[in-house]
Amino acid sequence: MRLNIKLSYEAAYDCFENLIPPIARWYGKDYELMSMHSWGFRYRPSPKNHGELFSRSFDSGTYPNLEYLGKFHGIQLIHHTKLCFDSMINIIKSELDTQKPVIIFNDLYWCPWYTSRYKIMHGGHYCLAIGYEDDGIYVIDSQYASDGALLPFDDFRMGFGDFFLCNSLEVYEKEFDWKELLRSSIADSTMFSGPNNMFDALKLFSNDILDKLNLIDEMKEYQDIPSASGIVSKLASIGKKRKQYSLALSFLSKKYQIFDLDILSRKFIELSNKWSMIFGLLIKAYYTNSDSILLKRMADKINKLAYAEETILGEIRDVCNDFQCFTSSEIDSDLSISNFDISECSHIDLANYANNKGFGYDLNPNNLSEFSDGGRYIYIDNAIGCDEIDVDGVSFLILGNNERYDNISSKGQTIPVNLKPQKYIMFLGCSEWGSHTDKVELFFEDGEIEEISIELSNIASTAPAFGERMITMGRYVFKRKTAVDLTPFRANLFLKVHSIRSSKAIEQLKLPYYPNIHIFAISFGI
Repeated sequence: MRLNIKLSYEAAYDCFENLIPPIARWYGKDYELMSMHSWGFRYRPSPKNHGELFSRSFDSGTYPNLEYLGKFHGIQLIHHTKLCFDSMINIIKSELDTQKPVIIFNDLYWCPWYTSRYKIMHGGHYCLAIGYEDDGIYVIDSQYASDGALLPFDDFRMGFGDFFLCNSLEVYEKEFDWKELLRSSIADSTMFSGPNNMFDALKLFSNDILDKLNLIDEMKEYQDIPSASGIVSKLASIGKKRKQYSLALSFLSKKYQIFDLDILSRKFIELSNKWSMIFGLLIKAYYTNSDSILLKRMADKINKLAYAEETILGEIRDVCNDFQCFTSSEIDSDLSISNFDISECSHIDLANYANNKGFGYDLNPNNLSEFSDGGRYIYIDNAIGCDEIDVDGVSFLILGNNERYDNISSKGQTIPVNLKPQKYIMFLGCSEWGSHTDKVELFFEDGEIEEISIELSNIASTAPAFGERMITMGRYVFKRKTAVDLTPFRANLFLKVHSIRSSKAIEQLKLPYYPNIHIFAISFGI
């Protein structure tokens, strides 16, 4: 038997939290307020050369509030520690027979649908049991089994652990004081006030990164999958927690029509994107032998985030105290645009500056394609038949299958432009290891310099992070020694259009030193 429960992946949640939205939908309920305590950071500095991994000194200091999930949404998760295997299987089957899904733990080493980990690397993982068969439990999980997979009893027996039973409460508190909820979310005095508050901790943390972080030691056991290391997963989690908090604020904003909460929600989405950049820079620094430039940029970004988050705390307190905090002008007025009318496009030839091979036209593990470190590339199952492509009325000149390289990994390249005055600059590209943004410099005929944002979402994003147009190119794959694994993710490029302030002839442009950003084409328009 199988329950008809579908899972849609939300990047803000971890493998456990991602199982709660489908449970909520199954019972016809909401779930967002479980994230009201998701904003935080804790750092416990240790002396240099202490011998302990730097990743063990910090975490988000937050948790999904299962009490709120029950109190405000009527979903009760009942935790059970590990039992004998046969007893647990009988409980799971009994729950499923009464139309109740069950959250179960299984070591990734024994999850056959995770081909990159199965019988290769251990790791904690939760999935949702929605059915059973004679030879196993049928599950869905946050990514690789979103459409369902069979967990054979032989594998489950080797990797099982605790589990959660799920109940729908008939009577629960539907109305609540949103200000009290907001106040409670920042009530932890050790986190938000006092001499060891999280903002001061973030500033200290940013300073210590350059002295205390040893990437070789951190990645020693994760050389094949650095994203699974403690340092990367913890930094990624901090960004996810800010996105979770934004979802809770957005829920309250819509429920009570509170404009200020909508603005705060957007600010936390922006914070989440910036934390995504940080863990992405860290992975890139690892693959480039602890690139000191990237580590310094990472530390600088964290320091700036500390001040930005401290400012937002003051804004939250103002909202709780009924002070007028925001106006419509608070909405970001960046020069990126979504509605444009391009009458003439001028292409920039990137052939002499390309340094990366992102497209692959076969599944041969020995091919030369490697868009992203670790053998990841974009598998094009329908070969691109022309050098010029059109996206929503914007034409781009791309490098085709016969080129050695087909995109630029941004490393400060200076590229000649030599065009009359232009109204728009258009980027076609994507980012790896998170979604990233930085500044491109335009140099004009009289020596004037104008900074233009370049904002490109992660290649496997299911939705744009910066309001771009998304173009699906193929499948996101990665090479192993003897095979190429097809991930469940589509590989996407993104179109972003920005206005140019200056009305002068453009001589050249300079890209930032930010190798996580990949540019497949640049065009200008009038």
